[in-house]
Amino acid sequence: MTISDSELEAGLRDLRSRADVIAPPPADLARRTRERYRAQRRSRTALAAGGLVALVVFVGVPVVASTLADAPRGEVAGPAGRTVVPSPPTGLYALPTRGSLADDDEWLGELAAVDWDPVIPDGYPADLEVPDPPVDTHRVAYAGDVTSGRVALVLGMAGNTYAYAWFTGPAGADADEMVLATFPSQAGPDTVLALRDAADLSAPTVTLVVVAEEGDSVEVGLTPVVEADGTVRSDSLPVDVEDGVAEVDLDVHAYLMSLGGDVRVRTGAGTDRPLQLADSERLSPGAPGSRHDEVAALDPRGLADRTWAQASLWSTGSELSAYGLVFEDARPTLLAAGPLGSRVNQYGELYGMTHPSGATSTWLITYAPDRPDAGVTTMHFEPAPAGTALLDRVIAVQAMAGILISAPSGVAAEVVDGSGTVLATMPLERGAGAAPYAGPGVGVTVRILDADGDVLAEAPLEGQ
Repeated sequence: MTISDSELEAGLRDLRSRADVIAPPPADLARRTRERYRAQRRSRTALAAGGLVALVVFVGVPVVASTLADAPRGEVAGPAGRTVVPSPPTGLYALPTRGSLADDDEWLGELAAVDWDPVIPDGYPADLEVPDPPVDTHRVAYAGDVTSGRVALVLGMAGNTYAYAWFTGPAGADADEMVLATFPSQAGPDTVLALRDAADLSAPTVTLVVVAEEGDSVEVGLTPVVEADGTVRSDSLPVDVEDGVAEVDLDVHAYLMSLGGDVRVRTGAGTDRPLQLADSERLSPGAPGSRHDEVAALDPRGLADRTWAQASLWSTGSELSAYGLVFEDARPTLLAAGPLGSRVNQYGELYGMTHPSGATSTWLITYAPDRPDAGVTTMHFEPAPAGTALLDRVIAVQAMAGILISAPSGVAAEVVDGSGTVLATMPLERGAGAAPYAGPGVGVTVRILDADGDVLAEAPLEGQ
């Protein structure tokens, strides 16, 4: 059976007139929803879990739109003068507050009312644009007391865009004592948000807080270990998750400075969730006393005055941290430094270190000397098995339009292709050399020569 357009329109208008007289949600709906959610969570069976979670999300929608946000739903123009109500919020924004402070409605309300007004530090553009959603869209997704102090995650809506800000404070902090831990940022509705924090840089542990959805699992990648045979082992540690939230303390040596890659979140179906992981201001690389600022490499060949000191300190410290090591564990060493070809205006610095297993690893940083604002590029090479000391190895790497070489001795190096043809020759000084080279890299070896032209050693050319 079909109906006419006029009958359809009349029916829709009748439905809308009924919807307009529905009573608004009670003022305590947020509290009642949260209490009901927790009671159901404690008592439900595994079979009924999916249906009850779906019910909580459904009930939570008017909480966000009418109670927490306390703002009218927006309407946009539609065909024939009708209006369309935008889709309600989803993801973390639609879920009840979690964490040990989830029942403190007064404290949560005070924090939600705080303006996001970050101070732009020196070195950042003064006109840096930072998300600033209306205060009446703020809601606290997580708040709890953890080892590092008090941590909270506040969400906001700017139109259809989700924004978030992490706040930290001392244990037991009042809402007005909480300060921004990171710049406010944007995220997708299904993005997992995580923060690493510590009370200060001298703390023995780093606290990781992951705010996901119920049923998600969380793994923390441990710092990689280079085995004696040169292979790299990367293990991960499953973390306890309650209500979709993980709170875990990491030994400071296992703390990775990178903003991603060491935390993985999966849904109950086993698919990866997108993740945005941030370090609090107290752990940022620019924070006073950062453990990355004062790590200088050994300089047995007297090359330090040929390096960019700031980049050298940063690179060495970063490399140690990536493996969870300190200076005494690996003794990072400057192996070679020099220009990588005048045409590309690039300079290179070659470093290496010895892992506790005895295996050695090397890396190269490159940059434009006249453009420090362009940043530094890092290239890593395969670790070598234990058995040959770092300074006794012949290491030849190609990058940009040049080659850097480290050898135990010798006065010159030859680049030779598979047929024995010499493609380039370069001098060595105390076993180190750098010179322009734009030839092939595949199937090429480097031979180290003494003063009589005899071959002392050779090794394959690594790199690009």
